[in-house]
Formats: sequence, structure tokens, C-alpha cells
Amino acid sequence: MKILIISDTHGRIQNALCAISRVRPERVYHLGDTTDDAGEIGLYFPDIEVCAVKGNNDFFSKAPDDIVARIDGLLYFFTHGHKYGVKTGLYRLAERAKALGADIAVFGHTHRLFDGSINGVRLLNPSSSGYIVIDNNQTEVNKY
Repeated sequence: MKILIISDTHGRIQNALCAISRVRPERVYHLGDTTDDAGEIGLYFPDIEVCAVKGNNDFFSKAPDDIVARIDGLLYFFTHGHKYGVKTGLYRLAERAKALGADIAVFGHTHRLFDGSINGVRLLNPSSSGYIVIDNNQTEVNKY
């Protein structure tokens, strides 16, 4: 399954729309701030499933705080990250992902690109100026 992951668009979705148009994923995950943009993506691409988690600035969003999903045999933990203190460290996020049995935790909030591992859990952040494509367990990190 081909998925595209974005975060922290804060109302500026033109670059994300262009990336979605190029990549043509089956599913898009928006990692919060703002989930309203996820709804707009659905209007432009009604054939693509759009999933979103709530960020710290998504005050009235009905999106969940986290999503756990199995994709191509791997368990993913999607979260904005603010509830796990990702601006000051990634250990709490990695521990939560590990407790859930997740192979990969994908988060936003920091607006900075990250691709690393802690305690056997891969951690990914697309940044606010990029996106991640996962296709058949192959990960590609891109800037707009």
C-alpha cells in the first residue's frame, strides 16, 4: 500500500496537494496542526482515504489523538507528538510505540525532519516542509 504522510500544514496545503497529485497514494495521514487541512485534501482527492490525528492547535477537531494501523505487515503508531514531549526528547514516544507493539512511530509537532531509532522502534517526522512516502515498506523522505 502506498501512503503519504504530512504534518503541521497550518493552513498552507498547496505543496501537500502537489505532492499528493504526483505520488497518488492510496491513503494520506495528516499528523495534526491542522486537521481542517485533512478535510480539504479529501475534497480535492475524494478517491484517496485521508486519516488525521489531532495536534495541539486542533482545538475543535474530532480526530483521535493517535492512530495505530497495520500496513504491509508493519504496525505504525501515528501521533502529533505533543502529548509525548517530542520537542524535548523522543524517549517517551518510543516507549509508547514499543508498548503498543509498533514497529514505526510517525509524529509531527517539531516541524523538523527526523528519521532514527530508539529501543528498536523507528521514528519518523516528515517536518512541516516535507512529506514521507511509504510504499511496500520502502520509506522515502521528501522536501516540497
